[in-house]
Amino acid sequence: MKTNMRIVLVSVAFLAIASGCVKENQMPNNEGANHKVTIFASIPDEGMETKVTPSQDAIKTAVKLAWENTDYIYINSEQFSVVSISADGKTAEFSGDDPGSGPYNISYSKDFSSVVDQTQTQDGSLDHLKYAAAISGADSYENLSFSSTWATAHGATFTSSSVLELRAKLPASIASSVQKVIFTFPENITVDNKRITVSLTTPGVQSGDNILDVYATLPDGIINLPNILVQFQVGDNAYEKYSAYREFAPANVIAAGTTQYLGIDCSNIESYANASNTNIGESSNPYLIGDQNQMREIRDNLVKGETTYIKLVDDIDMTGFDWEPLNCDDEFKKFVNFDGQNHTIANLTVSGNYNYPSLFGVLYGTCKNLIIDNADVTVYAGKSYKSGILAGYAGTADALTTSVVQNVTVKNSAIKSTDTNSRTMGALVGQVPMAATFTNCHVVNTTVTQKGTATCHAGGFVGYAQGEAIFTDCDTDADVTGNEFAGGFAGYIGKGTFTRCYSSGDVSGTKHVAGFVGKTEAATFEACGYSDSKVTATDNTKNAQSAGFVGNAAATGSTFTNCYAKDCVIVAELGQRIAGFVGQADSGNSFSGCYAKNVNITGALNTGGFVGVDYTKTNGGINKCYVEGGTLTAKGNNIGGFAGYPENATITNSYSTMTINGGTYSLVGGFVGNCRGGNTITSCFESGAITCTGTTVGAFFGSVTVVPTSIDKCIAWNNALNFAGGGEDASAVITNCYIGTSGTISSQATTLGWDGSIWNLSGDVPVLK
Repeated sequence: MKTNMRIVLVSVAFLAIASGCVKENQMPNNEGANHKVTIFASIPDEGMETKVTPSQDAIKTAVKLAWENTDYIYINSEQFSVVSISADGKTAEFSGDDPGSGPYNISYSKDFSSVVDQTQTQDGSLDHLKYAAAISGADSYENLSFSSTWATAHGATFTSSSVLELRAKLPASIASSVQKVIFTFPENITVDNKRITVSLTTPGVQSGDNILDVYATLPDGIINLPNILVQFQVGDNAYEKYSAYREFAPANVIAAGTTQYLGIDCSNIESYANASNTNIGESSNPYLIGDQNQMREIRDNLVKGETTYIKLVDDIDMTGFDWEPLNCDDEFKKFVNFDGQNHTIANLTVSGNYNYPSLFGVLYGTCKNLIIDNADVTVYAGKSYKSGILAGYAGTADALTTSVVQNVTVKNSAIKSTDTNSRTMGALVGQVPMAATFTNCHVVNTTVTQKGTATCHAGGFVGYAQGEAIFTDCDTDADVTGNEFAGGFAGYIGKGTFTRCYSSGDVSGTKHVAGFVGKTEAATFEACGYSDSKVTATDNTKNAQSAGFVGNAAATGSTFTNCYAKDCVIVAELGQRIAGFVGQADSGNSFSGCYAKNVNITGALNTGGFVGVDYTKTNGGINKCYVEGGTLTAKGNNIGGFAGYPENATITNSYSTMTINGGTYSLVGGFVGNCRGGNTITSCFESGAITCTGTTVGAFFGSVTVVPTSIDKCIAWNNALNFAGGGEDASAVITNCYIGTSGTISSQATTLGWDGSIWNLSGDVPVLK
């Protein structure tokens, strides 16, 4: 069935079909054949309705249907074909085999499978419209009518398709070249992505009034229409389109079997404000952005000292456009509240020499519910010192407002520098100078490539975080190539709080290189980790700290609780302070419940399974931490399964089961390589295999070079080496310790008086509670 007429001044028409039937026997010579049933179906005059529509145009039309010779009706599994049609098209005679006993499922247009893609021959054509209707569970098919009234009377349910008619007034430059019209519905429509596309075989309007008439068949059922996004594609590329978004109050309903008229004035659709007559960037009336053209106009509508509110109403494809950051002009005080509404900005390219290359430049305000996919940001010399894919800066040093980033994802993207002047670079944000919050944000399958040779920062999430920044439930899967201060999550952290944040991806640089953060000063880390990747550091100087989680925990003092590095590789064959968890831990830092698990390390001087160089005498030191599994291959002296070189350090209630390949190097121990005075090591054990041909190799520690040091209640599970390799008065620092393999480690720990509130000693091997 197709449409054959348009009636002006009627806005909604029920599409209904009435019928009657007659049975007759076939010829006697067809013995055993089924009975034939003849059905007369017609379109009644009653049932016409008019209702309020969301019209912005006085013209209203309706669409009616008429039978065609190719139509079929189905009763249960039997197909009924057209025998004849009346002159006005309202009545048709159908014939088919008797469907047998009920209940009866009756339908028209059985092959009505999809309305996602439709083709209209030209402006105003109705030939492509289809109709589908179904009655389910009827007790009869006598005097059949495709209507809810008939279905209810016969104990059945009725549903049918509907039609949306759009009349849009367009600018002449657009009206002449429209190739497709795309309708996106908010809810209650059973099509992919809630979207229907009508392609015009003959593009553009067919008259000089610049008014385009487009019709779309809607699927079965009632459709709520509180809003609709209408887009006009004017070229061969999907991103060459203009958007109009309309909200209706009260919400409109398109009933099954009706035609809904929608008239919209899109004569200003080329301007930024085309989304609606009332959307002006205020909190209650934000700008509504649906296409690349609207995105490109945001920058010119930001106002210094004011907050502009923006919402995306569709995914945005930025192909073919070099993006200039929204807020990259001095004084950078253009505030924004940007809600992506879970839409995607795709194919963003930033290649000009702008301040703070990124989407926002300086993000002064809020960005939430946004996905950035396949972005490509290039950083040039000059003004491009801070850069990211979302923002170069999140807030500024004057802290006029706190920046908030929530539910933002960057994926399949890249940020890279072209010369050695790039300073701070992050996959999501370059630098966070003051207080800001990041919640539930993610970086996926992204690369950060920095060529800087001076002091610089590169991070898989943020390059440099200062102030009281708060990061919660954030993670990154980014490969980071940097120089100094390179980290899988952050290059450098001055201050900040990090809770349940994670990183993976390969990280490489010269020094201060680590899986999570290259260097930190005074931050708090709770339940954060790095895993499943590789850290590579190439520097051979004294301050070349690199590790699985943090390269250098500086003396200002940070707190690490229940954090980890696991299932990763650390390669720093020339490095001097290398470890599975922290390369160098200065005084003032504390570590509790942290571990390195299945970490394979190749390191030079001062390398440990957990910590390379440890100065944590104050502020709690290292407690209840461990190294489990993994290997340490020495390329230098001072090698330990837990700590390479502790000096004025405190290590309690900790252990290592790491395998050590010491080669020909010296000062090697299963737990500590070289103790240099002022250390307190209590209630710890080691049980890893040790292979080494160097001097001063011990089962628990290699050497004590300066006393005093206290090693108390510790266990070396080894019967091939001495507890200590050697050194000044090594035996004098050992009290209440055990070496050997008698009984179990737990039984020996019990004998030594380990604290049962910290350790579970019920099994063969002690387990931290």
